[in-house]
Amino acid sequence: MLLLYPRSAALGIKDSVEAFYEDTAKSARDMLRPDLVKVLTGRSASAVEWLQTKFQLDLSLVSRLGGHSFPRTHRGKEKFPGMTITYGLMEALEELSVAQPDRVKLIKKSRVTNLIKENGAVVGVEYENVSTPGQKLQAWGPVILATGGYAADFTSDSLLKKVKKYALRFDPSLSHVVQFMVTSVSWILIDWINTCFVVVPP
Repeated sequence: MLLLYPRSAALGIKDSVEAFYEDTAKSARDMLRPDLVKVLTGRSASAVEWLQTKFQLDLSLVSRLGGHSFPRTHRGKEKFPGMTITYGLMEALEELSVAQPDRVKLIKKSRVTNLIKENGAVVGVEYENVSTPGQKLQAWGPVILATGGYAADFTSDSLLKKVKKYALRFDPSLSHVVQFMVTSVSWILIDWINTCFVVVPP
């Protein structure tokens, strides 16, 4: 049995990589991707250690959440642990953009409007700055989509409504899945996810 987190062992928690995998497999059901879940479960401990050592983040508390056979979710003592982690990473990125501008360039107050494709592959993005709306600018290189907001989209063609049929396959009582309250703030929008679906259909 492979130990999952050193902190868990110190707290007497008998968690393991195998148990983490089994929990995730049960949750995924027939949508299980074993190759991806093996990466998630097998490298999770090193990711937590990286956050703690590289960014000096407090992840000393271990909690048991839904779907866990053992306490497994690491967090600190702050009220909003997710935001604490995100801000820690953002601050490190901003410092890197100042110290090594040839490696990192931050473009702020801008909005991506389209993906640039060549021979079927995404190779960059088009964007515009809020101070010069309508002026199309371009950035070239690998593109990683890191956005949210789908849970706060209550339009007739929302992403939640599109996947509702899949949720009902697992539990018919989830018919209210598009009617729940969310905590997304007003500036987290769905438009970029929808744009990507148009440019690169799922």
